[in-house]
Amino acid sequence: MGYEKMNSVRGIQKWLAFGLSAEQEDRFRQANFVEDISQARIFIFLVLLPFVALLVNDYGFLGFSGKFYALLALRLVFTAYTVLFLKSLKELSNYHSYDRAVFFWVLFFALANIAINSTRPENFVAHTIVTVLAVFIIVLAIPNRFTNQVIMALVYTIGQTLIIVPGLRVSPQASFVVLLSMLMVNAIAVISSWLLHFWRRREFLTREEIQKSRVETEIQLIERKKAEEALRESEALLFAFLEQLPVGTGLFDPQGRRLISNSLLSDLVSGSIPSRDSENSWRWRTWGADGHLIPQSEWPGARALKGENVTPGLDFLYTFDGGLEIWTRVSSVPFRNKSGEIKGIITVIQDIDKQKQAEEALKRSEKGLAEAQRISHLGNWDRNLATDKLYWSDELYRIFGLKPQEFEMTYDTFLDYVHPEDRDYVDKAVKKALNEGSFDINYRIVSANGEERVVHSQSKVVFSEKNTPVRIRGIIQDITEHIKGEEKIQHLANVVESSDDSIFSQSLKGIVTSWNKGAEQVYGYSAEEILGKNVSTLEPENLKGEIKKLIERVKNNEKIRYYETLRLRKDGTLINVSVTLSPVFSSSGELMAVSTIARDITERKRADEVLRKSEERFRALVTASSEVIYRMSPDWRCMNRLCGRGFLSDTENLNPTWLQEYILPEDQPYVTAVINEAIRTKSIFELEHRVRQADGSIGWTSSRAVPLLDKNGEIIEWFGASSDITERKQAEEALAKMDIARQKEIHHRIKNNLQVISSLLDLTAERFNNRGCIQDSEVLKAFRESQDRVISMALIHEELYKGEGFETLNFSSYIEELAENLLQTYVVGNLDINLKMNLEENAFFDMDTAVPLGMIVNELVSNSLKHAFPDRKEGEIRIELYKEENGECTKSINEDCKITNFVLTVSDNGVGIPEKFDMESIDTLGMQLVTSLVDQLDGELELKRDNGTEFSVRFTVTDRDNQSSAQGIKQSIE
Repeated sequence: MGYEKMNSVRGIQKWLAFGLSAEQEDRFRQANFVEDISQARIFIFLVLLPFVALLVNDYGFLGFSGKFYALLALRLVFTAYTVLFLKSLKELSNYHSYDRAVFFWVLFFALANIAINSTRPENFVAHTIVTVLAVFIIVLAIPNRFTNQVIMALVYTIGQTLIIVPGLRVSPQASFVVLLSMLMVNAIAVISSWLLHFWRRREFLTREEIQKSRVETEIQLIERKKAEEALRESEALLFAFLEQLPVGTGLFDPQGRRLISNSLLSDLVSGSIPSRDSENSWRWRTWGADGHLIPQSEWPGARALKGENVTPGLDFLYTFDGGLEIWTRVSSVPFRNKSGEIKGIITVIQDIDKQKQAEEALKRSEKGLAEAQRISHLGNWDRNLATDKLYWSDELYRIFGLKPQEFEMTYDTFLDYVHPEDRDYVDKAVKKALNEGSFDINYRIVSANGEERVVHSQSKVVFSEKNTPVRIRGIIQDITEHIKGEEKIQHLANVVESSDDSIFSQSLKGIVTSWNKGAEQVYGYSAEEILGKNVSTLEPENLKGEIKKLIERVKNNEKIRYYETLRLRKDGTLINVSVTLSPVFSSSGELMAVSTIARDITERKRADEVLRKSEERFRALVTASSEVIYRMSPDWRCMNRLCGRGFLSDTENLNPTWLQEYILPEDQPYVTAVINEAIRTKSIFELEHRVRQADGSIGWTSSRAVPLLDKNGEIIEWFGASSDITERKQAEEALAKMDIARQKEIHHRIKNNLQVISSLLDLTAERFNNRGCIQDSEVLKAFRESQDRVISMALIHEELYKGEGFETLNFSSYIEELAENLLQTYVVGNLDINLKMNLEENAFFDMDTAVPLGMIVNELVSNSLKHAFPDRKEGEIRIELYKEENGECTKSINEDCKITNFVLTVSDNGVGIPEKFDMESIDTLGMQLVTSLVDQLDGELELKRDNGTEFSVRFTVTDRDNQSSAQGIKQSIE
């Protein structure tokens, strides 16, 4: 029962001490509940105030203004604040100090109220002052707890009355009732508080219980002190433990404020975790995987306050005041109470600067290793025999044509990349190594891109304590280029050995150390005879010491190339040699020997002597000759020399632009074609062509060049001469102009004479035409036909006279004019003849072809006009000329021959030729003339009687096309 009462009392104490610290709560309990009186008074006053209001209802208490209630609330707030304020003062360690403080505060409150109401009637103010003084004297005279509480209640009542009753000056009765009610309320509160206090301490607790309570209190105080001491010792031990930790460690509250930490953390963290310390956040920098700075909200402390375990943490670069930077690793975890609520975080900061430096050094080392592997094309591998996992370095992937770490390599996949012919060999070597401990082999692989390469592989097996293989590791090096290099070296060695040139090496003292087959052929000494001897053996008596001097020049970094001298063969004969000396260096870069290449040039020297004499003769010939002399390279791309004799510009050196300098642009293709043909056939080049003379004018030359052949029949040079034929060409052109004028005059005279003959025939026919008896006779027809034939020949000469050429004429235009003349001659009356012509354009024929064809057309068209339409008013005559087939043949390099088959057709849609008409037995002059002219052309005549009459003449024309030269002549004339 006693313990239950104690628990009840302690519950009240706990309620009254709400909001106090542990130390203040202890002082509150030791104050013997004196403050309970004030607490109870306030509580009872609030409860009984409505009842007091009912008692004074007749005096208008409920009619108070809003100011009354506002001041009442203010008074209650002041009272509550007073109690809490006094409780918080550390100096109030006993009852007397606490009670005295309450008294003086109440006294101050009363005096303040008197000052506020100084405007009241004088008698009331005096009454108030007297009352306050009486209270003050009583308090000083009777320092009793209960009396003090009563006096304080009285002072409270007076003060309250002065404030909350604005009608005291006008209604003394109401004021008295209110004052009396206030006194009653405070008296009840004081008495109730005192009785409650007395009941708790006297009535419900026996003396033994009180004594026991005091003992328990003392024990609790002692235990509390021990606990506090133990706590201090524990804290000291914890701090000492934290100080011994090699990392900075600290405890932070939920707001991120530091509670406890060791010195390592204190050196880096001020008062809060870095993510909450905006003032020093600049010291901390951390980066994400993307290389960007991580914001403070994502730092370990901020994440731990959200409940996340941030381990192993983030790496930060921390900057000290002096600019020194170190790497740290920050980790944070939250700590919680039993209910899981976060009560703070634990933060660990580790100095990883040396680790970072080691990591950077490791990265540099790994990078250097990877670079070394890349340069040497060497990769390493490691195979775990228990798990069969295979590790490959990046370079090993590259050797096999794969992207680094593209996929996890396996042993079977590796074998797939081994050349099929070497796969079994490699597999057996690996299995054999598991017993013997290692292998060292070369084999071929086929890379991912299909390229075949050669690799060298070495391995070593790692055995367990039980001598069981557990791992096998090794290297693979791409030696493809090395193998190629060895093959190249071997090839070069073979070349050296099989060379016809003498190749040997000698020490710096002149001792022969190597000797190839070519040296045996050049000098006559075998390798066994000369090795180990001094190279001076090869020197003639008059050149002793020359080789030693040459070696000294090589030592001085001088290049000795194609040095011509004399050497002595084994048989005693002297030979001319061209020697080249090269230094031979050791792997350390030191000169260790001299290599000598010597070529026997005895025959060349003889040839040079012959050539020299030939050159002298050639020079004499050139000097004595008046012709332009030139020499060309085998392909004519370079002119070796040209002596122009004032006609052309001289060339002493190689001239690769001679074609552009000497030959006109429009003539270059033709000249080049003739040159290429001469090169192809290795025959004499001969051509007359235009050139640009030394003074810049255009001239003509007749050039002739002969190829010089070696013993194999290959051209080694062209030797040529050119003559100036400009004056001759000018004379020929003048003669050509005169000939053209003469031919033109001849054609003009022939045409005029034929016109005269035609006119005479016409006059003669007119004489017979006036005689009626012979009007329709054969005489007039004969005259007319003869006249037509003369006109057809006159038209040819007229065309030749009008044209630019005098050997050929445009036959198509000639036929058109001839047919029109015939149509005008024969068509009279109402007869409407439609003439249609389909003629080959630009058909140029010479006189031998044009005259017969013209007369054939004249006869056939005349026959159609005379006989095809006897009883008809209209008709159609068609003339066609077209190519039937082409053929080409080449007779010479500058003469093209084109053979063309033509067909000439003359037809009409008239009555046709009778069936009895026979081409073999013709008695008419016109048709006899036609067949004769066809035979003259070596042609064929064909007759068709379908839908009228059609004559077809097939003939062949040979056209010699000299348009290029003709064009050149024309341009030179112009």
